[in-house]
Amino acid sequence: MLFFLLAMNLVSGDSLHQLLVAASAAVLLGVGSLHAQKTDVIILINGDHVTGEIKKLERGRLEYSTDDMGTLSIKWDKIVRITSNKFFQVETGRGDRYYGTLAESTDPGTMVVQLMDRYTLQLLSVVKINPIKQSIWSALDGYLDIGFDFKRARKVFNLHTAGEVRFRGRKYGFKLNAKTYFQSQDSVENVQNQNAALQLERFLANRWSIALSNEWTSNSELSLDLRTQFGLSAVWMLSQTNSSELRASAGVNLNREQYVGSDTANVSGEGVVGGDFLVFRLDSPKLDVNTSLYGYPSITDLGRVRIQFDLRVSYELLKDFTVGLTFYDSFDSRPPSATASKNDFGVTIPIGWKF
Repeated sequence: MLFFLLAMNLVSGDSLHQLLVAASAAVLLGVGSLHAQKTDVIILINGDHVTGEIKKLERGRLEYSTDDMGTLSIKWDKIVRITSNKFFQVETGRGDRYYGTLAESTDPGTMVVQLMDRYTLQLLSVVKINPIKQSIWSALDGYLDIGFDFKRARKVFNLHTAGEVRFRGRKYGFKLNAKTYFQSQDSVENVQNQNAALQLERFLANRWSIALSNEWTSNSELSLDLRTQFGLSAVWMLSQTNSSELRASAGVNLNREQYVGSDTANVSGEGVVGGDFLVFRLDSPKLDVNTSLYGYPSITDLGRVRIQFDLRVSYELLKDFTVGLTFYDSFDSRPPSATASKNDFGVTIPIGWKF
């Protein structure tokens, strides 16, 4: 249903018009084959010419498929020219989007996007490139973390798992993530903390977007049996470069909370305000730092405020394999259950795989 509502709200505008023209031109020129030829050309700062196929540009790295060397991940600031006769969406740090082929540029450090008009862009101002005809599978990325330890003397077993899958299309995207923490110890009640969230996002002009979210949370430390929340938020990309992203959002949630020992569920409304900050180092070994802070002031129970803080640090040991650190802190100033704790936090050191 969320996908249907999202599709029904695709807004029209100049960018949509350009996209339709690009798609029509692609059909007329016969570039819609399922197996694209590797005819794209990039020129590196050292003068090397590499022929292949542009997969995407994101987070300062160009994913580039070649016949001889497989798929390469090339730092964007190492490229001085890029050309392709296929059709792409190109996005700058200001949020401007352009559609067309990547024509040959005469000046190093620039790229030309050409369709009905011809736009010359500075390479370093470009933060995203996506093929117009790209499958959802080729646009997926994410990670999987796992961490555990066992202490025989105390007979304590801890398990932490977390994962995320993201898709970023031309007009919409989604993010699905889940994490769980479990602790077992003799003669002590088990501890568990579980969370899963799905977010659907519709991208608008000027770095704005609308996000629909559905989230499920269970936390024995807070005596929370299950919280189900549905949310609608406006999101603004405050800053977007090839090394960082800063997003702010504000909206409303509808919650249904069931606490341990309570026979009835509590239904409430709350506001949402907060943001995410992501920093990534491109040089090897790669380092990603992702942090988020959100406040949830209650609308139906004035004076109650929930705060959620999350931090994830990921350090690449080998290609696509990481070690990291995660930290979370959950606070509720006035939980509906009188016996519930107000605060819970935890730290883990997981190993991970990213894709």
